[in-house]
Amino acid sequence: INITNGDIDAGARDILTTTWTNTLRYEFSLNTDHNFSALIGTEYQERNDNEFSVSAQEIASDKLRTIATAASPNAAGADFGGYRLWGLFSRINYDYRDKYFAELSVRRDGSSRFGPDSRFGVFYALGAGYSISEEDFMSNIDFIENLKLKASYGLSGNQFFGDFQWRSTFLFDEPFNTVTGIYNGIRASRIANPDLEWEANTSINIGLSASLFDSRVDLQVDYFTRKSDGLLLNVPVTRTAGFNTFPNNIGEMENRGWELSISTVNLKKGDFEWTTNFNFTYVQNEVTSLPSDSIADPGGDEQRIIVGQPTNVWFLPEWAGVNPATGEPLRLDADNNLTSNYSEAEFRNVGQSIPDYFGGLTNTFSYKGFSLSFLFYFNYGNDIYREINRFTVSDGSRFGRNQNREALQRWQKPGDVTNVPRVVQNNTDGGNNHSTRYLEDGSFIKLRNVAISYNLPTKYISKLKLSA
Repeated sequence: INITNGDIDAGARDILTTTWTNTLRYEFSLNTDHNFSALIGTEYQERNDNEFSVSAQEIASDKLRTIATAASPNAAGADFGGYRLWGLFSRINYDYRDKYFAELSVRRDGSSRFGPDSRFGVFYALGAGYSISEEDFMSNIDFIENLKLKASYGLSGNQFFGDFQWRSTFLFDEPFNTVTGIYNGIRASRIANPDLEWEANTSINIGLSASLFDSRVDLQVDYFTRKSDGLLLNVPVTRTAGFNTFPNNIGEMENRGWELSISTVNLKKGDFEWTTNFNFTYVQNEVTSLPSDSIADPGGDEQRIIVGQPTNVWFLPEWAGVNPATGEPLRLDADNNLTSNYSEAEFRNVGQSIPDYFGGLTNTFSYKGFSLSFLFYFNYGNDIYREINRFTVSDGSRFGRNQNREALQRWQKPGDVTNVPRVVQNNTDGGNNHSTRYLEDGSFIKLRNVAISYNLPTKYISKLKLSA
């Protein structure tokens, strides 16, 4: 409930998720050398999401906290969503003397998020492993306990694109006037696309894992590529169609990179132990195909999807500061000349929203049941857009909103050198329009989590018929 200035708003949201899984597993061996296991199963998922909101005006006191106490009803709204997913899956595992491994999995899923003719998709994965440390020639290498090479290839599907995207939908929220009053009308909100289907992701992984020095060091290195075809996107369309976007499968994208994971026991003496876990991911993302060289990102005017670039790059005019003589905002045009006219500024690819690499470092100290751990997380190579600053460091076009400290540095008289343009009530200079003024380096390192814990001794909790 939100109450302000004699207005009252209330709302609620209910989400119910149901998952039902059935599996059957069978294992057997041949001559103790060949080991098999097979799994088949079904899975059903359902999600129902219902919400409503109501508002009213003219309440006598902020102590009256129900809609019924307001004198004038204002508006009411409701929304619902949900999806169903049903699938069959199977998996076969094989190993030969714990040296050679193979796995094959296949599943067929149907999602209500796609039309009747494209609702089902078949996906699969094939993996293999080779335990090098089981070979005889490794027996004399004492510092290596386990060394394994692995590889996999697979096709998976993506259905996370929102509910009812393939159907024509309507909203009952368009007000229209009649002689007797104002009523809500109906309007179309989405173009149907019965051919909308699963986004296909083809993945290749090659990795090496090792356990060294009496298991004091565990190391894993993986190289991966993932090619996505038929990306699920809301494609911008001409407004003469009556809509802004059209849901469709278009374009291709590729992710490739490296993952590194290292776990070490740095010190172990008596009841004291110090361990470290480090993980690092380097990823290159590239849009490889689109119907045109680029399309606007339906999620915001400030981003664009461009072939040959990472997805969702920042596409903005370059901010060039403030004119010291007039206080007007300046940007660069197509010839890199300064201009105070926003319509003359050139929109450019000025940065990426996806980091080049990220990772984390966790240290854990343990002593006689007590444990202290802390995690540092880092991220490098992306830019973030401070949308909120368009309102809180405004130029007066949004007069009346609270401003942050940066607004105190605004231009006030000729000769002022600042990066904050002049403030004029109901300003039309466009100083807070989209530009690199609000684009910032997204790289960081931070302490994300600190945990202190104590494990009760087993001899005590066992008396209470408990286990951990």
